[in-house]
Amino acid sequence: MSADKFRLVANVRGGSTSFPLSAVPYESLEDARTGAKQLMHEQQRVMRVMVVQDELPPSFVEWIER
Repeated sequence: MSADKFRLVANVRGGSTSFPLSAVPYESLEDARTGAKQLMHEQQRVMRVMVVQDELPPSFVEWIER
């Protein structure tokens, strides 16, 4: 998996929105996990974040929850 890029998909309370951290392609799964934790810390409406491999079609990797 290390050659793949990853993206974040935020699951928010009270509707949907766009966050800059979720638009960034992450080079590693560990970087994506760090970005997800930062996103949840900065945005209290984010309840959990899905990490996906940035490919066509995107494939699920894992959920990161509060």
